[in-house]
Amino acid sequence: MKINIAFFVLCSSMLGLGSAQASYLSVNDATRNDSVSRALSLDSHFDSVFDANIGSPVDNISTSFLHASVNATTGNRHSGLDWYSFTTTQSNVQAYFDIDRGMPDLDSWIKLYDSNHNLISQNDDGNVRDPGSVIGWDSFLSQVLTNPGMYYLSVGQYLWNGHGGMQSPLSRGQDYTLHVSLASIHMEPAPAAVPVPAAIWLFGSAIAGLMCFSRRKMVESFYFA
Repeated sequence: MKINIAFFVLCSSMLGLGSAQASYLSVNDATRNDSVSRALSLDSHFDSVFDANIGSPVDNISTSFLHASVNATTGNRHSGLDWYSFTTTQSNVQAYFDIDRGMPDLDSWIKLYDSNHNLISQNDDGNVRDPGSVIGWDSFLSQVLTNPGMYYLSVGQYLWNGHGGMQSPLSRGQDYTLHVSLASIHMEPAPAAVPVPAAIWLFGSAIAGLMCFSRRKMVESFYFA
């Protein structure tokens, strides 16, 4: 199905499209995106370049969804979540948030927030096997973003707190890949009218002519009989 993409079109055209692997942002301790106030903006990093790791082998969405990808590592930092932000310009945007290559050193946990920092959704174990995740413990979220505006995403790790699991800060020496993919889920426009071949028009004209001629003969017969 052809998906109508209307998010960051200008950004996509500036970055260019092609068959090469999509570019990845590098995140480390120097990035300092360890709080929501210092969230790393992904807005200028979306493109639709082919990437074998976005989607599944049988349903790759990298060229039909706009996506931004991050390779993140933790060095000397012993605590802190990684925070990201992005902005949608329309309502009802289908979004996918996919952690790859977190395991075995990172049992990831992601949370999605709206512009007012209200929690929308979260995930610990996505149980999604794709080219970047062979273990189901990598996080995965599918969410429709109802309202346009800014959204925030935090990445941390699973922690057992004695009563259940929770998102906790990342630890030293952990790494992961994050894919954020966005597309409109608006209804597709009606298909364009298919031009009628000239031969059909000529055939139709001939039929119309015969019908008019026949009607004229009937009228003449009625008046002049």
